[in-house]
Amino acid sequence: MLLISAARDLFETDCKEQRVQTKSIAGYLMAIRGIEREAGDCPLNQITAKHVKAYVNKYENPTTSNTYLRGAKHFLTWCVENEHLAASPAKAIKPKRVGSKKQTIFSIATIKRLLRKVM
Repeated sequence: MLLISAARDLFETDCKEQRVQTKSIAGYLMAIRGIEREAGDCPLNQITAKHVKAYVNKYENPTTSNTYLRGAKHFLTWCVENEHLAASPAKAIKPKRVGSKKQTIFSIATIKRLLRKVM
């Protein structure tokens, strides 16, 4: 069974051969290294959903967390497709909900005051 570091190297080589953009590869590698920090450089079949969640949950911002989750899922899916893993431990992990940004609602009086200033 491949260690995470060996799989990471194979994945990076494959991405370069597939002409994946350099920034995308860098993002994937960051996610892989994050999982590696959580799980250690263990065999791929010892990575659990708990390791992936522990890594992505370190980020409070849901957009950031979801970006790293996407990178981890991409790598683990690649491992399954290339028969390095039987199943992806991240498959069932749901992305964090991203709330809508709070909109500022102006009163009619404020709008009139603003319009008077610009006209």
